[in-house]
Amino acid sequence: MNVKANLAEALEATTEAITIYARLTEQLPAVFAERLFAAYQTLADVLDGLGRTDEAAELRRQLDEATGGGADTA
Repeated sequence: MNVKANLAEALEATTEAITIYARLTEQLPAVFAERLFAAYQTLADVLDGLGRTDEAAELRRQLDEATGGGADTA
């Protein structure tokens, strides 16, 4: 299998997940906020894999800023 093709599919799936989790987080933030954050982290990883490192770094910077820089989703 082509890794780049898998990453392109992962990008599509992750973007779709973010859209869904964003809507759910508006309704039930206590339940879905961590999942939305995790989806954004996955998006940054996928962007890195696709060679879009500047976008990934910017996304991570925005996530750090939004969470006070100490987010832990473990």
